Amino acid sequence: MYDNVAKEPRVPSGWDGLSRFVDERRLLAPAHAPRRPHGLVNLSNNVLVHPVTERLFERFAATHSPMGLAGYPELAPVKEAISEVYALPPQAFLLTAGSDLAIKELLFSMGARATCMILQTPNYVGYESYARQAGVEVVPVPHASGQPLVDDLAAEISAREGSLVVVTTPNPVHGMALSSAQLEGLARHCREGKCLLVLDAAYMAYGGPDYSCLPMEHDNVVVIRSFSKSHGFAGLRAALVIADPAITSYLARANLETPISELTARFLEYCLRHEDEFVAARRELIAGRERMNALLRHSAPHWWVWESEGNFSACDARSEAAVDELHRHLRDHGFVFRELRRWSGYTSCFRITCADERTTTALERAIRTFDGPSR
Repeated sequence: MYDNVAKEPRVPSGWDGLSRFVDERRLLAPAHAPRRPHGLVNLSNNVLVHPVTERLFERFAATHSPMGLAGYPELAPVKEAISEVYALPPQAFLLTAGSDLAIKELLFSMGARATCMILQTPNYVGYESYARQAGVEVVPVPHASGQPLVDDLAAEISAREGSLVVVTTPNPVHGMALSSAQLEGLARHCREGKCLLVLDAAYMAYGGPDYSCLPMEHDNVVVIRSFSKSHGFAGLRAALVIADPAITSYLARANLETPISELTARFLEYCLRHEDEFVAARRELIAGRERMNALLRHSAPHWWVWESEGNFSACDARSEAAVDELHRHLRDHGFVFRELRRWSGYTSCFRITCADERTTTALERAIRTFDGPSR
């Protein structure tokens, strides 16, 4: 669960007669401030920090007419590339304008009829926000490591038949991942409990098993696979919903693919045709993650560094003061990372997005000069 959700909905003052048109459940979601550029190397939001996407876009732009990218999208070529790269039959996936759209549609189209949403926590804040808007009860299940989570989820599944079960693996906060055996077991538990299992694969490209094809074996499993972290598409907005054809056919009625732009469709196809370059880039990022984990452990032996499988290092500095001091120190050196205090129980924790070799080397130099209160 996260801490910045409004507990009581309030209709904005001055609405008077217009308040009849307001669904107060929407007011349970926090109002997000617009993003502002900060002029620093952004290692806070886990987007792809590597020149590969820019390099490919320059090559792509040199061979495509701008006006040719302004029309209605033709999705057949990119869907063909998706089928080839991920070994998915065309009827088993939908392309959406980012994972948020997929999450929201799942909760409104399918979650609203569920007993509740059993949510692995900590997790992406959008799940709880959209669930509240859809009127879905949220049952949190804490997760710090593998098997206890599966056992705890199984207990909730047995007690709450017909629920929506949501797990992100690797986890977006601490990076821990479930094994293939654990995922198979969880799918079976959900089948026995008449539950729909939603697996968020935002970080799957960086560690843990590849479970993209799990819905081909279990028709009660849905996988949401974002291209933001794996291919640098955070602003271009692209994600997959992978599921049994009966589910994709149902969700397709909400026109999930309509918001995809021609630019996104064409460039995603181009990137998938050059997937080998992204594989090499992600290998470099994973190496950077392991270097950062080792440096954090060496620099502050009493800190706890998770064995993250995501595209980031995650650490418990044991005190909020230590996190604040490190945050100020790295800002002075041109970097910003993510403090995790918005999640209950993680107030002394932080997360640093892994980056390319050049950025990682500069970050290492900055951390080695840190002499905060936690040292």
